[in-house]
Amino acid sequence: MNSLRLISLSILCLILLINCSAQQITQTNYSKIKTGMSVEEVIRILGEPDKSSGADFDPSFGVLPTMGTFSGTHMFWREGDNTVIIEFLNEKVRFKSFTNQF
Repeated sequence: MNSLRLISLSILCLILLINCSAQQITQTNYSKIKTGMSVEEVIRILGEPDKSSGADFDPSFGVLPTMGTFSGTHMFWREGDNTVIIEFLNEKVRFKSFTNQF
């Protein structure tokens, strides 16, 4: 009887530990994201994005050769009711958004 109780308690603790550590898309973590942070820094905080889209743009093509190329990326994270969208310009945070759908 004691061994069954110990096993049940161990399983319950394991489930609680997994649930507590799994949630990354929170208002607290979102608040850690600052303008100018790199993609790598954001991923360390929020984990890998659920979706990502991007494009490169060269405004100097045939016009002003000194301007260089811009790259823009949008990354999306969703967990439960929480959604984070971050826009990167040249691999740095430019804009961020957090929503919680009740």
